[in-house]
Amino acid sequence: MSIANERANAINAELHRNIKDGKEYEHLMPYSDCSSVKLAEGDTKVAIDNMAYWSKKYQHHTKKLAVTFANKGLKDICEAIHYYLYWHYQYKIDGETQNLYSPACAWLKRKDGIDCKSYSIIASTILSNLGIKHYFRRIKNSPNEGYSHVYVNVPFNQKNPRNLKDGYYTIDGTLQYTSEPLFYKKDDVFMDVKEAELPIYGLAGLRKNNEVSSSLMRDTNSFALAGGGATPWGAIISQAAQDLKPITEAVIGGLMDAIQGCSDADYQLPVVKLRIERDLKNVLQKKLADLEDAILWGNRNRIQHLFNFLFKDFDLGIAHLRSETAYSQLDDCIADTLTTALKYIEQLKQIIDTYFDNFIKSYNRYKVDVFYKSAITNERTLYLVVDQDASPISAEYRYIVIREEDNKYGINPVLPFGRANETFEGTSNKWLTENLHHLKITYKDGREEQYKEEILPYIEKVKELRKQYYLGGEALYYLEQPAQREMYKIWLKYDDRYTQFLKEEAQSLRTANELAMRDYQERFTKEVEMDKEAKKRKAFKRNLGFGALAFTGFLVVKK
Repeated sequence: MSIANERANAINAELHRNIKDGKEYEHLMPYSDCSSVKLAEGDTKVAIDNMAYWSKKYQHHTKKLAVTFANKGLKDICEAIHYYLYWHYQYKIDGETQNLYSPACAWLKRKDGIDCKSYSIIASTILSNLGIKHYFRRIKNSPNEGYSHVYVNVPFNQKNPRNLKDGYYTIDGTLQYTSEPLFYKKDDVFMDVKEAELPIYGLAGLRKNNEVSSSLMRDTNSFALAGGGATPWGAIISQAAQDLKPITEAVIGGLMDAIQGCSDADYQLPVVKLRIERDLKNVLQKKLADLEDAILWGNRNRIQHLFNFLFKDFDLGIAHLRSETAYSQLDDCIADTLTTALKYIEQLKQIIDTYFDNFIKSYNRYKVDVFYKSAITNERTLYLVVDQDASPISAEYRYIVIREEDNKYGINPVLPFGRANETFEGTSNKWLTENLHHLKITYKDGREEQYKEEILPYIEKVKELRKQYYLGGEALYYLEQPAQREMYKIWLKYDDRYTQFLKEEAQSLRTANELAMRDYQERFTKEVEMDKEAKKRKAFKRNLGFGALAFTGFLVVKK
């Protein structure tokens, strides 16, 4: 056993704790398959540079959990979060590969163990949801060491949080006590809670938020990852995908507010709302996050798979919903419920269709062909108010095939899958030769040799993984994803011109999505207001009718 492994085992043993079962929190955490794991090679500092981004990106994972810490003073909140982290997540030090887990993934991994970085991300998301300003603090223990530990500090003075002289609380999930560890040197990253971050829970308790952020597109720099982990193109498309989230949430929230429910068992309001939350909103958000990740890293097969899931579910679901609406006219309540649902579900479909249209117009390195297939509507997954098995019908749905074209740049940073008649060695040798030649003739400074030295171990990793063909495409995708990302990082490090090319190519999609989403938000807001006015008029007429009827009865009696 190496000295590093012995040291890691000793630290794990020293910080081991007998964690609690946590059943009371199980229902508060969203499902995760741990596809949202960020990896970085190097020490803790490398990974910490991405923690603020990771905290903001997955803040929604702890929205429900944060409620359990509300209605307390600041000190009690910090102590409660520390207790939750220490007694519900096992500790396990990261090795050379630094893992950043989303809160949902950390919950799944909690018995195996997580590192100080993931403890801090969870704490940060909870604090952000509570509207509490805080810091990530990374520390060195001696002048000869790098930054080796991170935790969260919460200023006493929340009105002037940048002044820590007033004092602060420390949340360090690796330690049983709440006092701050000793250190030689510190470096703080401030986590402000501004309007754009839409805090949901305040210190006094639950605070509703019905607004969609007006800032639908942010500068690419806010999504730059340390070490060039994602491309500028990926950052912009990632932001475009994230901008779907507030709008889809607004539409689903509008549906839940507008829908009435009926006495029929399938359409009782509590049941319908529960299933909209669980079987539409949660699943759809997970798919959109996966789509964002696939586009971020340029995974063509995964992009195709996820768009096809969305097309099939919404095309079949809307056809099914229209059919049930037409056949439910004998029951006014069910007819009104389904008519309302149809309007909002079609809005969701329009959002996804607009995003797809802008994607294929702007992402011209791929050729996208659209086909039509038929299926029975009970083959869909998402709950669209009509249950999948309720009188299913046959309907058409879209199916796309994304074929890789020779892009304008002419280079693929990630080792591709070979054609049917190619061996792995043939594919990898051809790919590596082309990339080395490009670097050699473009820069003429010998960097191709350094690139070759760095990339060869990852080619071997991919080779070993692709031998496991029996796992199937989905499993291989998740297993190979870290190696693909590292290949991308390495290429960006050596090819400066490729980065600039991606920036220029991405601008058209950014503009298209910004205009489309702003236009959609304005129209949706107006329609919601019109719906509210229509409901008021309907209720007024109904009450007026009852009043008139009562007055008539009074006259009859009077006579």
